[in-house]
Amino acid sequence: MEVKKNSLSVVFIFGVLSALLVMLLYTLVPLSLYLLFLSSSPAIFLNYMISAMKVAVWIWILTSILYGFSIMIVKSFKNRSTLFRSYLMIFLFFLLTISFIGIGLSYVPKIITNIASGNSLFYLAILSFSVTLITIQVSVVIRRSIIKVYEITTKAFGYDSLILESKEKDCDMIDSDQEIFNGSFDNALSFSYRNKTALGIICFKISNIYQILPEYGEAAYSSLESQLVRAIKEQARGCENQCLVRDNTIFSILYADEETAYKVLRRYYKSLKLYSFEHNGVIIPFDLAIAASGIDFSNSNSVGHDDLDILRNKITLRVLDALLESQETGNLVVSY
Repeated sequence: MEVKKNSLSVVFIFGVLSALLVMLLYTLVPLSLYLLFLSSSPAIFLNYMISAMKVAVWIWILTSILYGFSIMIVKSFKNRSTLFRSYLMIFLFFLLTISFIGIGLSYVPKIITNIASGNSLFYLAILSFSVTLITIQVSVVIRRSIIKVYEITTKAFGYDSLILESKEKDCDMIDSDQEIFNGSFDNALSFSYRNKTALGIICFKISNIYQILPEYGEAAYSSLESQLVRAIKEQARGCENQCLVRDNTIFSILYADEETAYKVLRRYYKSLKLYSFEHNGVIIPFDLAIAASGIDFSNSNSVGHDDLDILRNKITLRVLDALLESQETGNLVVSY
């Protein structure tokens, strides 16, 4: 089934429906129990329930609209980092949840009486502290429940179900992956320098990313990229299977001189184009840009006096330039 791209109106509608379902689930039972304790007979309970529903239904609708609006706001910031959108969603849901709990408590007569008493400041401080702690827990549960219901309903109707794209990692994880890759490449550079061999970086990129995203959605692109990384590792030889994914680009260490590097690029290109990458049973067509850059220490003219960081950065910048050329021309590009 083709995954349809969500418009903000679709996100809002499914967000409101998901929030309404969760709010009914989480508030109807506590409300019924509270009214049951106040009632001395089934008839009084029904009267209380009918009176409460006249007010509660509007609170449910208003709160659900605000939760849905929050999801739409977070989804609209698609060009911002996942970390920023995650914190924004946490803040908005906390704000709405504490407001919702505050409105609910205002209908409890004893609380209003105690606030109006002589010790109102002390009572209000304790109440505020307790409500804040409760809200932290409740907002997490409600947020996760609404997101889960949203994902299930949107997926059932064939829409992209993700609010925060899972393909993106948080900053700490990205930095950790980058450090591991840099460390491995620096060690390989030192080894190649001592033994006067060639070393480089090979880059892969799905060049038609901006055709895939509108047509198939972000989840499909994330799945395609993950499958591509696995395929690259399967086709890798020697120690070339350590992949770093960053900014929609896949980096891998390449133990080859310029002539061998071009043969490696041809081998990867032919083998990877034979793969059929699917998402939800739909084959996603893709165009692949591949480039390589490095340094041959066996050639005395290529050996400078730069330290490892500078040398690594030079090779990385050169391979990114080569990758851009490969995207523009559709050819395999090698720059040593």
